[in-house]
Formats: sequence, structure tokens, C-alpha cells
Amino acid sequence: MVVSFTNNWKNISDKLRSKLRTEFSIPVYYGSHFLKDNQYIRINPIGSELLEYASFAETRQFNFNVEYFFTRNDENEKFLEHIMRQVSRTEALIHDNITLTLADSTTAYDCRLDSLDLDADLDEVSEDYYVAQWEFNCKHIGNVG
Repeated sequence: MVVSFTNNWKNISDKLRSKLRTEFSIPVYYGSHFLKDNQYIRINPIGSELLEYASFAETRQFNFNVEYFFTRNDENEKFLEHIMRQVSRTEALIHDNITLTLADSTTAYDCRLDSLDLDADLDEVSEDYYVAQWEFNCKHIGNVG
């Protein structure tokens, strides 16, 4: 028997990418690629958790890392002010979009940026970058049948 399914990971990440690209007009990538752009955002899926299960549907929480990369320059007050401004802007954008209508007309809800790590230490990233890293979480009702 062939299973019918929807790639909720893609639907959620595509919508999140679209929101971030529209707001910031910078590249927003999906996956673990490390690039050499001056400033960009990367979205990585990290896991999901089954919150509620029924024979007709399930509710899952999807978790992604959202990483905002800044090319380091002199770490002076102006540089840090720029980072804090972009971090605050990102948090406000997600707060203002607590619900996202996805490509399949379903909804991701309770969208939020949880913990923030400033100047995150990522193994694959060179010392040339300052990285702000959040955990993005949202809920979605899927496998409705």
C-alpha cells in the first residue's frame, strides 16, 4: 500500500524562508551549508515532537535552528548595535507571525523563537563570522484523515 503524505518540513521551512527573505532582502538558505556571504540566514531542521495523537490526526511540534550570520569586522559598538538591531527585528518578525498559512492551506501555529545564543560557536563556521542562533518552534496538525 502506498502512503500518502505531505512534506510538512518543506512547507514550514519554505514559509519561514519567505518571511525572512521578504523582511531582510538577504539570502536565506535551508540546510547545513556554510557559505561565504557577508550576511545571510540559514534554517536547519533539528527535530519534531509528537504532542497529540489520534486515529484521525496528529499534532507535532517542529524544531529548527535559525542562524543569522554576520561577517566580523571591528567588534566595536557600531557592529554590535547592528547585530542587536537585526536580532530584535528577527524576533519581532516571528512574534508578528505567530501563525503561518502553509502552501497546502494548513496552518503552523504557536510559532516562536525560543532561546537565543549570541556569537554561537558552530563547528563548521570560521572565526570570520558572528552568529546569532535561535531555536524556532511551531506546532502543526497533520496526517488528517
